[in-house]
Amino acid sequence: MEEIVGEGSYGQVIKGKCKKSSREVAIKFIQNVCESDYDCVKVIREIQLLRRLTEVPNNVHTVELIDLLVCPKESNNSLLGLFIVMEYIDSDLKHVMSAAPSMDDFTLYHSL
Repeated sequence: MEEIVGEGSYGQVIKGKCKKSSREVAIKFIQNVCESDYDCVKVIREIQLLRRLTEVPNNVHTVELIDLLVCPKESNNSLLGLFIVMEYIDSDLKHVMSAAPSMDDFTLYHSL
C-alpha cells in the first residue's frame, strides 16, 4: 500500500500495487459494513453495480472491480470490514461529474 488518496463517509481509499502484475490499484476499505441495515444495503448495491459494469465488454467509462476481500468478526457472524480492490485512476467520481454539468446533484445522488 502506498498512500491514502481519499476518504469518505464509508471509509478510506488507498493507492496500492498488485504484487503479481505490478498494476496500480485503488483499495477501498469500509469498516463495520453491516452496523446498520441502510449502510449495508448501500455497500452491497455499490458492489453489485460495479461487478455488473466490470462485466460489460469494452467498458471504458467505469473502473474495473478486481477483487473483494471480507474481514469477518471473530465473535459473531457480522463483518469487521470489507476491502474493495478496483482499478486505480487519478480522479474520483465527484471530479468527473463536476466536469459534466448535464446531471444535476439531485439526479446524481439518487442514481447512486
